[in-house]
Amino acid sequence: MWLRCNLKALGDFPEVMFLPGFWSEFGMCTEPSAFGSRCSFPRNEFPHAFPVITSADQIESLPGPDPRTDGLLPFVLNRLRLAQPRIEAAGHKIRFAVARGP
Repeated sequence: MWLRCNLKALGDFPEVMFLPGFWSEFGMCTEPSAFGSRCSFPRNEFPHAFPVITSADQIESLPGPDPRTDGLLPFVLNRLRLAQPRIEAAGHKIRFAVARGP
């Protein structure tokens, strides 16, 4: 369903350049979840990520996320990896970083 919806949007609006391309997020919770944010998915509302830090001074203390294990990143990257052959067969590309692991 996710891939069909993305391909339909591209087909319906060929004059639009969608950035970053095939959007694979879970609301706007993927990146915050990788940095340890608790995420909430309320019924009939947009997902919400709760703060991890309280000031910009704390940014340096955030641990670097591991895209293979942290938060929702593994789900997003796996969905893109699994869909990549069909995305490319349809004449499109994934236009943002996809982690390549060992």
